[in-house]
Amino acid sequence: MISVKLTVLLYVLLPAFSQDLQEVTISTPLGGLLGLRRKLLSENVYEFKNIPFAKAPVDNLRFEKPQPYGSWDNTLDARHFGPSCYQDMSGTESYLKNTNISEDCLFLNIYIPHHVSTESSKAVMVWIHGGGYSNGQTQLYDAAYLAVAGDVIVVTIQYRLNIFGFFATGNSKGNYGLWDQILAIQWVKDNINSYGGNSESVTIFGESAGAFSSGTALSEVSMGTITRFASSQVANNVGCSQSDPGKLTQCMKYVDANVLLAEGGKRFSSSFIQIPFAPVIDGELLPVQPKQLLLNSSASRFFKSLDVIIGTNTGEGSLMLDFFLNGGQNLFQFNASDHIPKRILCEVLVPDIANVVYNNNTDIAISICDNYGSASTRDQLSKDILNVYSDLAFMVPAVESLRLHTGNGKGKQFQYIFSKQSSFFTATPYPEWFDGSAHATELIYLFFLETISTDQDRALSLKLLRYWTNFAKTGDVNGVELPKWEEYDTTNEHYINLNINVTTGQHMFEDRVDFWLNDIPRILNPSSSTRTPMIQTLPTNGSHKVYRHELLISCFLLLYVVLCFFRSN
Repeated sequence: MISVKLTVLLYVLLPAFSQDLQEVTISTPLGGLLGLRRKLLSENVYEFKNIPFAKAPVDNLRFEKPQPYGSWDNTLDARHFGPSCYQDMSGTESYLKNTNISEDCLFLNIYIPHHVSTESSKAVMVWIHGGGYSNGQTQLYDAAYLAVAGDVIVVTIQYRLNIFGFFATGNSKGNYGLWDQILAIQWVKDNINSYGGNSESVTIFGESAGAFSSGTALSEVSMGTITRFASSQVANNVGCSQSDPGKLTQCMKYVDANVLLAEGGKRFSSSFIQIPFAPVIDGELLPVQPKQLLLNSSASRFFKSLDVIIGTNTGEGSLMLDFFLNGGQNLFQFNASDHIPKRILCEVLVPDIANVVYNNNTDIAISICDNYGSASTRDQLSKDILNVYSDLAFMVPAVESLRLHTGNGKGKQFQYIFSKQSSFFTATPYPEWFDGSAHATELIYLFFLETISTDQDRALSLKLLRYWTNFAKTGDVNGVELPKWEEYDTTNEHYINLNINVTTGQHMFEDRVDFWLNDIPRILNPSSSTRTPMIQTLPTNGSHKVYRHELLISCFLLLYVVLCFFRSN
């Protein structure tokens, strides 16, 4: 499994440019809160942190859907972040002030800009953090600048991770981390008016696993294909009998959390692309495979009614490069800083993909090896090898999602590629041959503004903030003094390239998209003239009934930064 644990260089993450903190107290229908007001860009921003939206999922509530927290009696101290959800926190001491972990972690944080009132409510943006369903926390993301610069309310949420959020075996269905997200979003819908927010104008956005959590991923590697196996192995290792499914789950509820974390962190597969604990088809929240869900008529209509931004970075394959630089190159005996040899593509990566995604189809394995292994220079070959993972997991599913969204719907759709380079999110310098924008790089320009040192980078940050918040407020990214961003359609496939110099284009990486969406399906079904999905899904007899909140999650589990504009009727 490729680790997507976020590693930040040794910067001191300050609260953003200016302290000038003052305590403020507000009253809401759920109870009073003691928060903070600080000056930012000469404006006030109000912060209320560590607000509980669910009861502590411990003891008998472990491995259950979250239960609403409700109200509180005394004034709630909302000045500080709460603990992170249970996870491995090793290495985070350099950039997190609070490294505490707890199962009692289902909190959210609210950032409110100046001049807010219930009479002039503001659009709301809900941020879902990434981390491969195994790591992540809200305290890493300072949303104050986004709130002030974009004049929106930003809510950041936490959800259960790894085995605590996605244990699935016996009579435990899994997907608890997704249910946490749904309850948090429902909390926002029910309560944000009390903070000056417009509950009828809520945008959900996220990165990596958080974007997968923002409608259900069309990328097969985002689903928990070995989650039930991994869950069963952990249960066996901690002595919970599997002869009685009901007793198994009850036993697991009372195993020490540190024991579960340690056992859940073991390797359960030789695959580098499978996530051990991730969303599964549970017959309820995800009744069928994600693509089947979006091809269903009622689900499709709802999906197409939403406004969406779907985009990726040029160097999403940096996740695989990180793996190579941090031990993989020693395992397979090569020097990734020099180049990645073709044998790594054809003897390691491609067989893994063919096995996990295509049922060991050797014709597909040969085709991928030939298509991505023909570069004439070692530098280009290395880039192409990383593009295999990038294309399969992110870029091509992004295009497929956009194509599913277009036509006969009221929603708008916009595509972007982020290409600005930075080494902020890696502790190991990338080789000179790597020239892409690494996974999660765009987050610097949304949440880590204090690390930006040049006027050009600040200008790019402001463009991103304006595009994102324009979208949240109106469903359209465009605005005054912004380069025109054309809406995506299947004929022109417009996209915008976000860099210091913003450019536009059509049919992004057309040859690579065509390979996965046309050539691969022809190999899978040589006698068929009809294009088949890039990833094969198994038939199911489950219900196709789709609830509004399910598709709200399902329209966002889509990729690697996906924003979705959602208005309630």
